[in-house]
Amino acid sequence: MIIYLQSIDYYWWFSIENGPHKPTKIEIDIMIPKPRSEYTDGDKKLSSMDAKVMNNLYCVLIKSEFNKISCKNTRDIRHAL
Repeated sequence: MIIYLQSIDYYWWFSIENGPHKPTKIEIDIMIPKPRSEYTDGDKKLSSMDAKVMNNLYCVLIKSEFNKISCKNTRDIRHAL
């Protein structure tokens, strides 16, 4: 699975290992989530990549495995299997 995902896009595996990208900003020395209206192009690209990885993982699962998981991100899918 690792080689398959890396062959499509090497950074897909980083998305699985590190969890989904969560755009944040610093306000008054505190890191807070960005609203979608403030996403940069880079934030949008990383969020899109996370969605592609999750879709790819869902597509390779057989029906019985797919029915076992209810995951919100790629890291959860990886640990559920």
